[in-house]
Formats: sequence, structure tokens, C-alpha cells
Amino acid sequence: MITDLSYWLVLLGAAVVFWLIPDRFRVSFLGIVSVGLLLPADWMAVVSLIVWTSAFYYCSRHLNGGDESKRRILSWLIWGLIAQLAFFKLRPALLGQFISDNEAVMSLVLPFGISYFTFKLIHYALETRRGNIKQHDFSIFFLYIFFFPIYPAGPIERFDAFIKNRSKTINSADIADGLTRIAHGLIKKFVIAEGIIIPLMSAPLVAQAVNDPELASWMRTWMYVVLFFIYAYLDFSAYSDIAIGSSRLFGFRIMENFNFPVLASNIQVFWQRWHISLSGWCRAYIYMPMIGLTRNPTHAVLATMATIGLWHGATLNWLFWGLYHAVGIIFYGHFQRFMRKRYKYRPSKHPLAKGLGIAFTMVFVTGSYAFAATDKSGTVLDGFYLLIKLLTGIYLPSVM
Repeated sequence: MITDLSYWLVLLGAAVVFWLIPDRFRVSFLGIVSVGLLLPADWMAVVSLIVWTSAFYYCSRHLNGGDESKRRILSWLIWGLIAQLAFFKLRPALLGQFISDNEAVMSLVLPFGISYFTFKLIHYALETRRGNIKQHDFSIFFLYIFFFPIYPAGPIERFDAFIKNRSKTINSADIADGLTRIAHGLIKKFVIAEGIIIPLMSAPLVAQAVNDPELASWMRTWMYVVLFFIYAYLDFSAYSDIAIGSSRLFGFRIMENFNFPVLASNIQVFWQRWHISLSGWCRAYIYMPMIGLTRNPTHAVLATMATIGLWHGATLNWLFWGLYHAVGIIFYGHFQRFMRKRYKYRPSKHPLAKGLGIAFTMVFVTGSYAFAATDKSGTVLDGFYLLIKLLTGIYLPSVM
């Protein structure tokens, strides 16, 4: 959306009108503007989502009194939403086996922003069942789902935070912060990511890492995967910056999605800093229920990271990307407990120790992008081959 001039015209025009009209009309106005902007992108998805939003709101409003039949209806809605997400996520991969232009299939069948609105609706339903969401108007819930700055790429804001962190009066500091944050995002996206990183990745000798991995040197393979990781970080964090900045123009303070993950001293800290809204959602609705069900942190971590991997794409490459991180988190947790129990070890705060931790974590995280880098051009086996090449300098098929 941010590449379309219409987004910026609507953003600036809506921000001006939003503060000029009375407060009682603002939420409804912004909801209508959001739907109007999103309709041309995927009108069928928007109409379908209006039905889902109305159904979730109606059922949630009638949960009081402990009526199990009404709670059961809401559970059916949740499972129906999950089934829709699974259907649309898996369908392109299945059709791609029979249709050569898999990207065309993806654009045809994958509704715009489906992962984000699915996770937001599930969060809303579960927290309503737990009694954690107070009564509210339909208009604010409708805006929460369709709010155009965060609709396509998040962050996955919590409904209670969305309401709580809203300013009803115009604030010059909010406007200045919002515009500054948008500028940061645009520089990340179009100057650094698109203007510098993409040309470097496209250079023949660097791109050889995935185009002809047998001939690519070990250093060039590492260069490509490092650039791929940096691009993924800059691109995604840029969208988050723009979303947060755009929201601030309307008085909404949206949660941060990244907190300098490249400075994480271990893999656990990395996932507290990387895609914070998604990892927080999965911790609340995947990890904790799995702990309660299995009493086994290993199973809970595997389920959580598999979900995060499949959220990025319903392919084996992204599944193994998630499981790769899961193995790292599990191993680090066991290692930490062993060192504490056996040697009474506590992590050092010395700058050198912290620097080594950051370097090791970044090397480990970068390795996972061997699977992401081969997602469209190869198979999960190609991802393993590329990972082995990173670790050993040997491209396995060439010596088999």
C-alpha cells in the first residue's frame, strides 16, 4: 500500500478531516475511510471480513450469563476463521503443483492482510471469553480490525491497548513524532533496503549463492544470506515504522514491533525484540496453552515457533525456518540451566562477553535465512544444502 500515491493522499487528507470533525464522529469516519481505501485492493476479502467482524462482535456481546451454547458459537467462529486462514495459506502451495505461475496463484487466492486480521479476531474472541474486554461500541471494534495503517502488515495490536492508548485531542508532539517515524520508515525501505541492499543482492557474484550454489564461494554465500537477513529486517521494520507513525497522526499509539533485535545477546532475547507483536501473540495463545496442556516447555516452544514459521508462509521452508529457531531456543535454555546448576554460572555483563553473545546470535539467526532465501527458488532440501554450505563451505550435492 505504501507504494501507492492514494495511500499518502488518503492518510494526509483523513488526518486533517479527522481532527476537524467532532470527536463523536471520528472513529466512524476513520473506519469508513479505512474500508474505502482497502476495497480496491481486495473487495471480496473486505466484504468477507465485514461479515466476520459483525459476527464476532455480536457473539462477544452476548457472552454474559455463562450461556455455554453462545460460548460454543464463538468457538465455532474461531475454528472457522482458523480454517479459512489454513485454506488460503495452503491453497497456493497446492495449486502451485499444477499451475506453473505460482506467484499469480498467490495473488489470486490469498486475501489481503488475512494473517493479521485473523490473529486480531482470535485475540478479541479469547479475551472476551476471559472477561478481559469491557463493553464497547461496534464502531471502535470495526476500526480496530480495519484501521488502514496497520491492516496489511501489523503490528498485531491488542484491542484493549488500541482503545487505551488513544489520544482524543490533537497533540503537536504526536504529529511531529508520527511524521518523523514515517520518514525513518521511508528511508529504511526505499533508500537502504531497495536502493542499496537489493542491488548488492542482485550482483551476479553475490546472487550466485542461490542461482549456482555449487560454484559460489563460501564468503559469497555468507554475503548473500547476510544481505537477505538485513533486507528482511529493514523491509519489515520499515513497514512497522510507517504504520506506527501513520497511526500517531490520528492519536493512536500502536505498540512497537522491533527493538533493535540485531543487538540481542542470545536467541531468547532476540525473540523478545523481533516481531514483538507476533511473538507476544503466540506466547499468549500458543505457548501458554501448550504449557498448560503438556507441561513440557520443549513441546510448547516447538509449537510456537512452527506457528510463527507457517505464519510467514505455508511452506516447508518457512516451517523449518521456525523449527530452526525453536531448536536454538531450546538448546540455549538447556545450556543456561546446565551452566547455572553445574557451575553456578551467571551471564557476564562485560562488554566483550556481550559483544561475543551478539555476534554469535546474529550468526545463528542469519543461518536460518538459508531456508527463507530458497523458499521461492528451491525446496526445503535446497535450504538445508545452503545451510550446510554456510557451516562447512561444502555444497553437499556436488560431493555426493
